[in-house]
This record gives sequence, structure tokens and C-alpha cells, in this order.
Amino acid sequence: MFSLTNMLISASAGTGKTYQLSLRFLGLLALNHGSHPERLIAITFTRKAAGEFKDRILTDLAAGATDEEGAQRLKEQLWTVIKGTPGEPGIWPGATEAWKAENLHQERFRHLLHILVQNLARLNLCTIDSLFAQIASTSTFELGVSGFSMIDTTAEKLARREALLSLYRECSVNRERRRNFEDAFLSGADSDAEAADAEDSMMRRLNTYHELFLDEPDAGTWGNPVALGFTPEELAPPFPWNNLTPSCMPWLSRHSRSPLRKGKTDPKAKNCSCAS
Repeated sequence: MFSLTNMLISASAGTGKTYQLSLRFLGLLALNHGSHPERLIAITFTRKAAGEFKDRILTDLAAGATDEEGAQRLKEQLWTVIKGTPGEPGIWPGATEAWKAENLHQERFRHLLHILVQNLARLNLCTIDSLFAQIASTSTFELGVSGFSMIDTTAEKLARREALLSLYRECSVNRERRRNFEDAFLSGADSDAEAADAEDSMMRRLNTYHELFLDEPDAGTWGNPVALGFTPEELAPPFPWNNLTPSCMPWLSRHSRSPLRKGKTDPKAKNCSCAS
């Protein structure tokens, strides 16, 4: 049994990471003679990238299985990945020319393509979320969860829309609750067009609130100013009214009902002293 070389590729978008990853996947598949392809795991962050990765693997392998020219091209590409180069180690640097001639040719590529197509639904070319869901589904009893599944983008949008409309219908029964709901979801729209499209505006707010909820799922902290980052000093009233002396209270009560005009002072208040 030979040992494999690990590799870390750090590069910007569009520089060929998917190309290298697809060749490495095919190289590992060839080294294992196509046995148990579901044991190879290739993880991406988005469904789109996972789909592109799967397409790239099948396209490259089909090109090598179709004609001799494509087979020769794929043979050299896989050999570079498996054997490596002087400046870049391969998956199995100890691979020999005899192994190359025996395992990297058109007939073998057809065999590998046949195996992949047969096991297409079992291949682990997926997003990291999907992989975690698969792992969790095998340990539902230990994790205390059941009946969950990954939701696709379209179903997620429909579910959010239905939840929002259901909430709006519930709040519409009471005028005050409806006003609070509209203040939360419709006030401060980015533009007149957004304000005119109530549903779009509410969905934007819902997405924002959902991100906040993911950061802080404990319902007890929502509406708690301290948990939202305010200091006790910021929450304190601007003046310690409880420290007012009794002599100031009649004056404060009288002028809170009849506020003075700007620039005017109350001559009767000149003897009022307040404790700090």
C-alpha cells in the first residue's frame, strides 16, 4: 500500500482550482482502479460550484474515453497530477512508467466513466452543508434530531414568503400589532421603489433579521440593550432625576406641563438647588 501526498492550493478565483481538483479526483480514482468512488469526497461552498465540479469530472473522463487523442491528453494530465513535477509533488511520487502504461489509457478511462455513471447518485461531490447533513442523518438518535433535510433555493424562498405572509395576516387582526409590524419591516426603505413593493421590502428585512438571529439565536437576548452592545452608562438617563432635592420637584412638575419658551428662564427657580 503506497502513501499519498497531501496538497494545499491557495489561489484567487478563476485561476484553475476546480481544474486541479477535478484532475486530482480522477487521479485518485485511477489509483484505486475505480473501486468505491463514493469514498472520495470533494467539497465546495455552493451548489453551483459542486455542479460545475461534477460536470468537469465527467467531461474530462468522457473526452479520454471517446478517442485516442483525448485519451492521450488526459493520460498526460493525470500523470502530471499523480507523479508530480520537480517543483510540485504529485499524489503518488513513486508511480512508475509501467503503472502509467497499464492504467492510463482509453480502455481504462471507459471503465472509470462507466463506474462513475453507475454510481452518480452516490458520489460525494457536494457542498459542505450537504455533507454535514448526511453525517447528521446517520446519527439522528445521538444528536436528538429527526425529520430534517436540505432545502433548495427555490423552496427556501417560497417558505420564507409564506412565513412572512402568515405573520402579516396574524398581525393584521390588531391595529397596533399591524402598525408595529409595518414599522419593523417597511419603515426606512432604501428607496421609494422599495417602499412601493411591500413584499420585496419585507423580504429584505427578513433576510437581515435572519442573519442576526443566526448570530444570536437566544430569544432572551432580543430586545435586551446590554446584549446588543449598549453600556450601562449609555442606557442611564441623561440626568439622575432621583437625586433632585424636594425643593426642585414643584418647579419641575409645573414646567414639564408648560415648557418655557426658548431663551427664557424662570426667576422663581433661582433658589432651586439640585444635588449631584
